[in-house]
Amino acid sequence: MIVYCDDLVRSVVISTKIINSYEWLYAIARQESAFAHDAYSSAGARGLMQLRSGTARQVAKRIGVPHKKSDLFHAEHNITLGSNYLKQLLDKFEGNRILATAAYNAGPNRVNKWLENQTKTLPHDVWIETLPFHETRSYVQNVLAFSVIYGHRPGIKSPLIAEQVLFIGRKKSG
Repeated sequence: MIVYCDDLVRSVVISTKIINSYEWLYAIARQESAFAHDAYSSAGARGLMQLRSGTARQVAKRIGVPHKKSDLFHAEHNITLGSNYLKQLLDKFEGNRILATAAYNAGPNRVNKWLENQTKTLPHDVWIETLPFHETRSYVQNVLAFSVIYGHRPGIKSPLIAEQVLFIGRKKSG
């Protein structure tokens, strides 16, 4: 088990009702903030899951929870919003954790644009390796790897890649 404050553990347990994979949530939090609840980025992202104000406000409104910017430094609030946003991305990308992870880092519009510009379906590992942003490429690789590690410790069989996600490509119209 990860040694950290009780708030984080409690928040993750609460969040697993939203995100079915707490090890993925841990991996995102690790990559975003190294588990620092008071993390702040130059882009204005705050807290464990490094949410930007606009995203946090939109998610809080959608799920009906009160929110103010300073709440992002409270672990439970940050993970509640972050896990709901991750679920929103997971739904948008039809359960594809690779695409949802890339979108959490680079934004869903960029991921959509990359998919639209893609000329053929690619194996998932090639798709990751061809991401145009080095930061996003490393981010996705690290999140996937640490998801497996965080799942292994408590004995969760967490496949690195879901079987239905062996290839990534744009949807055919019609």
